[in-house]
Amino acid sequence: MQEIGLTRRHFMGITAGGVLGGMFNTSFSHAAVPGKEIPMRIGIIGCGHQGLRHLKQLHQHLPKHNIEYEISMCDSDAYHLANASNRYQGSTFSNWEQLLDTTAPHGVIIATPDSLHAPIAIAALNQGTAVFCEPPLAMTLPEAREVYDLAQQYGRPLYMAIDQAWSDEINLARQEVSNGKLGRLRWIQGASGASLRGYSHADNTQAIPWWHSPEHSLGSAARAHFEGLYPLIVATDLGMPLRASTAADCFITGNPDLPDTLLTTLDYPNGVTLVMTSSPGNVDRRAPVLRGDHGDLEILPATNNTTGSALSQWIHAIQIGADTKHDTSRWAFETQVALNLALASAKSGNTVTLESILNS
Repeated sequence: MQEIGLTRRHFMGITAGGVLGGMFNTSFSHAAVPGKEIPMRIGIIGCGHQGLRHLKQLHQHLPKHNIEYEISMCDSDAYHLANASNRYQGSTFSNWEQLLDTTAPHGVIIATPDSLHAPIAIAALNQGTAVFCEPPLAMTLPEAREVYDLAQQYGRPLYMAIDQAWSDEINLARQEVSNGKLGRLRWIQGASGASLRGYSHADNTQAIPWWHSPEHSLGSAARAHFEGLYPLIVATDLGMPLRASTAADCFITGNPDLPDTLLTTLDYPNGVTLVMTSSPGNVDRRAPVLRGDHGDLEILPATNNTTGSALSQWIHAIQIGADTKHDTSRWAFETQVALNLALASAKSGNTVTLESILNS
């Protein structure tokens, strides 16, 4: 990692407390407020299941809040692109670089295979575009670090597409942790389901999903791990994990490089332990539990959400030019570190420390 400048001092500069979190360079913001003086330009890169979901949310949210907007859509699969353009108005592209260069969007939504998350995010941030990304943040830790650094450097909102992190229930948990109601945190436990749905092309012939391929994906259980870890890190602000021990298994895909199930124990500073289970059997997403010296808190499933979805929070951050209230980029990076520790432990069969991945 030394060749990309990822030194231990550099890496550890964003531990708990967020020395860099929230310190944004607003000088890079657009001159006019998008959605008022000029239309908000949003690009959707990836028009499969998740991309369509985000398109639907945009077309519901933006008019409701009287935001003028222009949508551009991109997918390398002609069927997915045609399907999206038939449902929603907007310009279409088969190449994501062309979308960025041609439309100069204020924000881009990334709903592609995992391997494209970081390259697109890096290109977008470098041109001053806000990023809304499906989990995980990147395939590798150096990529994730570059995305984080650019978000900090340019002050662009970087959000993960995980609505649970913005639920009233997570917000309440965050308040109770920060005001000491639970006392000193000792134990955190969560579970998340690994999506293993298939998909077909226009001719209805079954194809091997990209999330079964090591070149394009970290695996379905890894995605579920990220989705489960992220809201808990938002709620507790644990900082960097110190070490991880992971047990892995493969029940459905048959690919040992991309296990369906991960059971990870993460150790954090101050004696906090976080246990996360991700598997196809956890589709009910059992409620996480926080345990402290003064009591326990079960984080119930989201009901009425007055805080707003991740997408609505991101749109608001674009409108004000930068996100000075939340540490979304830091939370995303810390979650990626935890995920990479878990995957490294699963691969080696041993406990993996933060020091070991810094020196690898």
